[in-house]
Amino acid sequence: MTKGEWRGFYALQTLRLLSLLTTMAILVIYLFIYMRKAFIYYSFWALLFTFLAFLFLLIGFGKQVVYHQLRKQGKITVERRGRSIQWQIGVFFYSIALPFCITANIINFYNFTHVHKTNALGENADDVTSKITKYARKFFP
Repeated sequence: MTKGEWRGFYALQTLRLLSLLTTMAILVIYLFIYMRKAFIYYSFWALLFTFLAFLFLLIGFGKQVVYHQLRKQGKITVERRGRSIQWQIGVFFYSIALPFCITANIINFYNFTHVHKTNALGENADDVTSKITKYARKFFP
């Protein structure tokens, strides 16, 4: 690989690593907020499968590039056919994550557009908000 190709490889791997870390942070925050209820939401599974896809593709792509470099240098004489196992698992998780992401977005859109504006007591949410605002203005003029 030329110097420019290595820069591209490092840039792409760095972007994948940042995506992996960001997805992991969002997943941990999601688990912290919802605890045991997280497993019943489609968005949790979409995040989890996306995280696993990023993880396996990051490892698989790095192994593939190192293998090609060692093959060019003559340190490896056996030629492998096809992609690595990590690459195949990563693509598998991507193929699962995409339908979950689409389903979670459709469900969330449907819920947000058809939710009644009531709170847990059955009161109109706008009335409750106005009561809270009036109460807060007494203390914070």
